[in-house]
Amino acid sequence: MPGTCIPTIDALYQSPTLVVIKSQYIDTVWKAVDTIQKDGYKVDAITSYSITSGGPSSTNYVNLLVTMSK
Repeated sequence: MPGTCIPTIDALYQSPTLVVIKSQYIDTVWKAVDTIQKDGYKVDAITSYSITSGGPSSTNYVNLLVTMSK
């Protein structure tokens, strides 16, 4: 994703043939997937998992992990 800055997306891994991204913002993940697909990548796997923040007023978040390859 050179030249693209989406601060709510974490690129966990990127190579010429594989990209792995994650975010707790589902709509932003799909915007990133759409952008990455324009470079020839296809979605291989999607995983969702929840995270609970600590503290007296704990909050649950659902993260989405997407693996894409060429």
